[in-house]
Amino acid sequence: MPSLEVVLAFVEGCHGYTQEVGVAVSEELFSEQVWTARWTEAQKTARPPSSEFPDGVPYSTRTDAGGPANGRITEQLTTTDLASEHARATLDAVSVPGFFAVDDAICLTSWAQPVGSVICRTVDGALDSSRYQRIEDPTRGQLEQAIDTSARDPEVSAYLRQQLPEDVEHGTHDYKVSVSRILRGKPGDTIAPQILVEPQLWWVENTFNRQLLRAHRTGPAAADKEQSHLRDLAGRLVGALLDTDNDAGNYRFRFPSSLYVEVAVIDQDDQILLLSKDPRAGGGEAQSGRRWTCSMEQGVKVSDIVAGQVDITGVALGGLKRELGIDSTDVLGIEFSAIALQSRHLNCAVLGVARTCRSVSDIAADADAQRLDYFTAGRTATLQEATELIHNPSGAFARDKWHVTARMRMILALAQRGL
Repeated sequence: MPSLEVVLAFVEGCHGYTQEVGVAVSEELFSEQVWTARWTEAQKTARPPSSEFPDGVPYSTRTDAGGPANGRITEQLTTTDLASEHARATLDAVSVPGFFAVDDAICLTSWAQPVGSVICRTVDGALDSSRYQRIEDPTRGQLEQAIDTSARDPEVSAYLRQQLPEDVEHGTHDYKVSVSRILRGKPGDTIAPQILVEPQLWWVENTFNRQLLRAHRTGPAAADKEQSHLRDLAGRLVGALLDTDNDAGNYRFRFPSSLYVEVAVIDQDDQILLLSKDPRAGGGEAQSGRRWTCSMEQGVKVSDIVAGQVDITGVALGGLKRELGIDSTDVLGIEFSAIALQSRHLNCAVLGVARTCRSVSDIAADADAQRLDYFTAGRTATLQEATELIHNPSGAFARDKWHVTARMRMILALAQRGL
């Protein structure tokens, strides 16, 4: 089955983003006097709210190297303070240094290099999307073909084959987009990084990646041997991806890894939208207890490919309209800045920030009033409040209450504002 090729054109230096982010937050940062002084200093260089981008050009299309440099808040972030115990143990076990992680999300690209575009195409020409229509009640033979395409590791293939039905798998299964490889130049190169992807039947993600979430939810003490095996297998696969399957930032995926587009939403008053997802809507993270997000996630499907290309901005705009009621005319721009691996369930996401002329307070109120299908509650956070949620999550907003990439997206929002 042919692969798809996703080319991510990174615009180096846009908005003064640095290539690497360093990271430790000292305890003194949180003393009131030091915090106030540093916040005030950061605000001096922050861009004021505006109905337009600088020069009237959306960030996602800019190719100049202008813009303010990161402020002190972003520069003080470190992987050690923000990585979960699981991600930290994973990174400590590999020989390649320098990865940036927040919670269970591991950044696979040089930090905060904006993504200019994503182009998806088959290696041998435009994708014939008619070959990848949704399947009702796929047969065992169709599922075996899906395994052959998605599982390049023999243990993953063996596990999936153990889950095959005797005859058919009842239900509707769309074709999604799964990552096969990530290719990029050396840090500082202007060569556009690429993601090679391929069609993947939903059954594969549901049977492997979603099951990984359930296996981690039961914890390491679970007696279920299959779940214990899955956790160990996932750890080995992530370690290999970051180490032996990592050639100077060129990654080879031996496992199913669905591609998602995930954005934080911020308005003209620099309010960030935070939402609590409804677990009844089917989201794996929400069902595992990680209900709070910032602000929207969309899985990429083969049906999103038009004339051999996928427009990740278009995928994001579709999700903003469908889930949050934000029309494309209300979106001032979307900037994509990172690619992250979700280290527990092994999916990948292109992360970014969407700026809207709508008040996100109104959207949060819609969530509170149960007027949004996918969410049960909403709130907004100022840039300072978001910083505190990143550094000191607690209570209802503790680290284990957040979608795996949500707090990394908050950091992207702070970086976009030059803080």
